[in-house]
Amino acid sequence: MKRTLPFLLLLGGSLVSYTQPASKEDETTLIAINRQFIKNFLSNDTMAHNKIIHPFDFLFIGTNGQLHSRNEYMQAWANGYNKTEMPEFNLEEVQVRIFNNIALIVAKTRDKTMKNGE
Repeated sequence: MKRTLPFLLLLGGSLVSYTQPASKEDETTLIAINRQFIKNFLSNDTMAHNKIIHPFDFLFIGTNGQLHSRNEYMQAWANGYNKTEMPEFNLEEVQVRIFNNIALIVAKTRDKTMKNGE
C-alpha cells in the first residue's frame, strides 16, 4: 500500500495573516532541520529528535486532526518507525513558508506500508 504522508513542523511564535518570502539562508536552515527530522524518524533517534523539538511550545497535529502534547508525541516517536512494516520511505518535496516569526515546513513523503505481510 503506497500513500503520501504530510509532515508538518512549526517553529516559533504566533501565526499572522500574511506570508513573507523566506531568505535563502532561512530556507536552507529549515530544510536541514526537516532533513534531520526525517533522519530521526527513520532511526528512531529520540536523543537527536529531542534537540529539535521545542521543550514547551510543541504541539503535534495527527493525521486525524487530534492534538498531542510533546510528551505523547515523543513516546510514540521512540519506536514509531519499523522498517519491516514500512520498507520504503522517501522524502519527495519540501516547501518552506515564513509567517512573521513562525516557520511552516510542509514535506511530502511517500511510503510503502506492509499489513499482514502484504
